[in-house]
Amino acid sequence: MKQKSSLYLSALIIYFAFLTGCSTAGLGEGKEVTGAILDVTKGSSTADLVAALGEPISIEPYEPDPNVEIWTYDFTKSRVDMVGVDTQEIPYVDPITGIERTITEAVYRPQTTTEKRLVRVFVAKDTVIGWKEETDVDRDLVR
Repeated sequence: MKQKSSLYLSALIIYFAFLTGCSTAGLGEGKEVTGAILDVTKGSSTADLVAALGEPISIEPYEPDPNVEIWTYDFTKSRVDMVGVDTQEIPYVDPITGIERTITEAVYRPQTTTEKRLVRVFVAKDTVIGWKEETDVDRDLVR
């Protein structure tokens, strides 16, 4: 009986280890500009550009050279994190001694982090000739 239970236990451990290993291989969270822009090189066609990054939010002429266009992509993303902003003393009664004591506890508030990333791709005659990335990070603490 003891051998059967240890055999079942071993089988369960292997089964759950397999499930845990499979669950860590998740799908991506959308387009990452750093990964996608690496697929586009100088000399790539605009069809490759659209396949890698999608349609641009705007296409504008480049002022110094009318044969060049600027294709603009916006990869803005936000997230909310809980960040420690203070500590507070919490009173409690020790259940063994009956003496009132305090414990220091962290106070957390949500913080919104917005990363605005603009990618401007320079295109001439349906060919990528270069790009420029601008990144701005803004953090707002919710009160």
